[in-house]
Amino acid sequence: MYKRQIYTGNQVTNVTSDLTVIAQFDTSSAKVVTLTVDGNSKNYTGLKAAADALNASSTYNSAEIKLNENDTETEPVTVTKSVTIDLNGHNLTADTAENGITVSSGATLTFKDSVGGGVFKHTATRPEKSAILANGSGTVVNIESGTIEATKGNALKVSDAAFHVSGGTITGGNNGIYVATQNASPVCTVSGGKIICSGNGYALNMDHAAIAGSIQLSGGAFKNTVYSTALINNQDKCAFQDGKSLSPSPNTEGFYEVREVGTYTFVLKADKEHYNAGETVTVTVSAYGPGKINSFGFTPSYDSGKLELKSVTSANDGNFTVNPKTGMSGYTVKGKNVITLGNKSDTATELVTITFTAVSYTHLRAHETRHDL
Repeated sequence: MYKRQIYTGNQVTNVTSDLTVIAQFDTSSAKVVTLTVDGNSKNYTGLKAAADALNASSTYNSAEIKLNENDTETEPVTVTKSVTIDLNGHNLTADTAENGITVSSGATLTFKDSVGGGVFKHTATRPEKSAILANGSGTVVNIESGTIEATKGNALKVSDAAFHVSGGTITGGNNGIYVATQNASPVCTVSGGKIICSGNGYALNMDHAAIAGSIQLSGGAFKNTVYSTALINNQDKCAFQDGKSLSPSPNTEGFYEVREVGTYTFVLKADKEHYNAGETVTVTVSAYGPGKINSFGFTPSYDSGKLELKSVTSANDGNFTVNPKTGMSGYTVKGKNVITLGNKSDTATELVTITFTAVSYTHLRAHETRHDL
């Protein structure tokens, strides 16, 4: 007996009892990544397949490879034509003993995560291998966002190539970024992001024997989780922009930020000088100094036998949080953008208001103290 069977998608329907159906299924997804070239999109089984197709293509104006799901590549990926790789909130794993992604032939690779939460992890155990290797004159790697983690090697290595880091988190088990050789042109830049060494190297390691140009630093934060002072090797080769320097971060523990450091004066003023027991004491904290600040932290210190802390209120529109290390008495204020300061005592910018209850008779006076921020 014969009866017509219908195959739709992954299902076979309208099958009789004396009909044997043998089906072969391909379990690999053809939609792991999407390659879009000049507005035309096609799905591929992984990053390597899409990159290989792009490398073999003709001239184009723009290209992007976007992950649609997690992708594990067991062979090295080569990029010889300019492209943007977007994690799109997914994980990319380079499970290879070699370099994860090699960019060459004057191509520009832009790495980002438009959604957030995605991680590019390189599992190689040899310290000389890198999650991303940029090789050759004219080759450029731009890191805009996303997370790159090299288990034992370098997160990014450049050799006669350029790099620009404006965001993201870059962590290397050997070095965060390793500059093996560097031409004077084009200039490399770090304007944002976090660059971390979790091993025996540096957050930014520049080979002293091979550097021909300088790295321009206008932002970014650096950290070494093993040797806290091993941040930038051959720092004298760096060109700090706009009068900035590398100094401890006021925002993130353990990091050193490229930022403007200045001496700022805090001004403490009470609403009056004498208070009887039970009265409310209001103290205003203001500051003046050069330019602007992004944030500040403080811990109120007072005689608990005379004052009882009631409240601490931010005077700006930023976030106001309790410092977890110092408990309820520690505070951090972060402006939404920046906090513009006055330039002298009588034009000091109000930062916070602190109120107390006087426990006993109390006498207060105005006070100024200087700090480097």
